[in-house]
Amino acid sequence: MDIDKKVFNVDKNIVATGGTAIDVLRNMPSVQVDIDGNVKLRNAAPTIFVDGKPTTLSPDQIPADVIEK
Repeated sequence: MDIDKKVFNVDKNIVATGGTAIDVLRNMPSVQVDIDGNVKLRNAAPTIFVDGKPTTLSPDQIPADVIEK
């Protein structure tokens, strides 16, 4: 936990095995995922970063087992 962010380690989470980023996000506090896979954090769409850079990939295109945190 930092001043401006929270970091969740995913690499040891059982949900990460064989799923997508949507499965991981469903288990995070304060994150809402609807039935269509739309992600909201505090009623706004979050920006997803891959290797420190914003990405255009949707969470269902990212395999959960490659997510570290």
